Amino acid sequence: MLLCRRWQMDGCTHRRHSSDDSFGWVHRQGGEVYRDSFVFSSNLVDREDRRVNINYVWKTISHEIGHTLGLAHKGVQLDGSSMQEYYMIPPAPGLWAPVMGVPGKGLFAQWSNGSYPEAAGAPSNTDDDLEIISATLPLLPDEQGDSPATARVLCVDTPCSPAPSTPGLTTTTITAKTSSTSDRDYYIVTAGAQPGRQQLDMGITYEPNWSKHSVALNGSEFTQSWRVSNLRLQLQFAQQEVQVTPGLVTEWSTRQDFAVALPAAGSYTFWVQPTVQLSSENSSIQLPSSYGNVGTYR
Repeated sequence: MLLCRRWQMDGCTHRRHSSDDSFGWVHRQGGEVYRDSFVFSSNLVDREDRRVNINYVWKTISHEIGHTLGLAHKGVQLDGSSMQEYYMIPPAPGLWAPVMGVPGKGLFAQWSNGSYPEAAGAPSNTDDDLEIISATLPLLPDEQGDSPATARVLCVDTPCSPAPSTPGLTTTTITAKTSSTSDRDYYIVTAGAQPGRQQLDMGITYEPNWSKHSVALNGSEFTQSWRVSNLRLQLQFAQQEVQVTPGLVTEWSTRQDFAVALPAAGSYTFWVQPTVQLSSENSSIQLPSSYGNVGTYR
């Protein structure tokens, strides 16, 4: 992968024309392998201020790497036999885009199996991106328990420590990942022996979240922020008597908090798993499916 400012600079030369944002070759099993891919940062700019948009750059790099792993473009089947080669925003809805379309303007850019928002139209292909990728790069193993019997016990299997600012409060932090849309990570939390209901504050942070980079362009420095994580999870307890109150969350959130009321002393099992829901205030704001909902959380 070669990241260049523009065509015929930094050693980037090829027969393709200079208006491209990037290009690469799709690797097919048994076929000849072309390893070089090109991304031209000077073509990936904000329309308003003409500054290089790093968000567009890293998503474009992911797109071109996808080609080297065997992925084809994700487009839209139009009326009749015509096809739009790339899924684009607009005219498609603007929250989500497949990496193998034009992902730059999607708040969530994910690998796809052709599960599109209904308003976007039919997919040009329903290739299973993650399955194709896994033929070359195996998916990361599921490092957390995937059933109540293999649940990770908090403060036994994880380090716990007193909260310095709140006497009597114990905290623990877990870093884990979801590797597929069906991945459930199970945990057990134990309420102490004091009588009555007990309050548990839980939070899920999606990592990496917002990043900031100072980028030099023509001698100037500027900072950009963007959403990196494409993951959104839900939390559920096995015991129905446990009350879970989710905190407010929007499609822009990089963390969600939960207030949990445990009815009495004892052990309780809960799990986290991918969800399509992005907003606690508007149920219509959601991902088209949980297919590409993979990543790291804490």
